[in-house]
Amino acid sequence: MKSDDAPAVLTDLKVDTVAVVGEINADRTLYHFTLSFFNSSTNASVRFDMHPSATDLNDMFRGIIVVEYLSYPFTTLVGDEDWKPAAPYILKLSSTYTIGEISSAIFEKGRDRYRFNVLGQGCRHWCANIIHDLEVLGWAKDIEQSFEDWEAESSKLLGPRFPMPRITCVYY
Repeated sequence: MKSDDAPAVLTDLKVDTVAVVGEINADRTLYHFTLSFFNSSTNASVRFDMHPSATDLNDMFRGIIVVEYLSYPFTTLVGDEDWKPAAPYILKLSSTYTIGEISSAIFEKGRDRYRFNVLGQGCRHWCANIIHDLEVLGWAKDIEQSFEDWEAESSKLLGPRFPMPRITCVYY
């Protein structure tokens, strides 16, 4: 793919599945969660990664969304003796949507205006909010309980690296 094609791929890619994916952070104390929207027939995806921007010295924990095209559905980690990978939460959407439509839903709702706590935590809550928004739009069905069940099971398996209750933050 040429870089000139990237904007079209990002907005026109049709997706039918979303995954909440946890990757262990650098010091292996917590998981960082992202959303990967992918096409189950081509496996191409676009990852939305909300994390503290650390670019504004007056507001170090203001979030920024990094959007990345991937030629695979989502990152799969193996783990090692110190930690186990978090199983992704995978949700089939009620239809096929473009990344442009997904992006509009995120940005029009103000989900890009997120502030993490002073430890830089709260990414799973952001993902949960987006999943909830998809349900409100009718793009996903009956997911709230299954997401909470996934969180409870993951927390039991992964312990303090997957804190419960979920760390919540605020929109500004």
